[in-house]
Amino acid sequence: DDPLINVIGNWSFRNFDNAENFLLFIPFGILFSWHLKLDKTSMGYIKIAFKISLLTIIVSISIELMQFVFSFGTFQLTDIVMNGLGGTIGAILFLIVDKVKRNSKKI
Repeated sequence: DDPLINVIGNWSFRNFDNAENFLLFIPFGILFSWHLKLDKTSMGYIKIAFKISLLTIIVSISIELMQFVFSFGTFQLTDIVMNGLGGTIGAILFLIVDKVKRNSKKI
């Protein structure tokens, strides 16, 4: 089975694999955002979201490359994009909740 047979993939959210990749990486974005916020550096929200997006894409590319090298699954660009979007949305959700919590403590 050729792991590069369908590199482009199907870009529809009706495709269960795309929705699954997107949803499974939301917790990744939340957990890594939480980890970066626990670090006591003064990193802004946009910088955290950018770092999480980049980290998510790097992890996703690593997974896809392992699938290619070990001929397990198929290498698809849609997986990288959907995983990246899921991680980014997870980071944004965490940062919104964190911001709301911080503002409510000030009141």
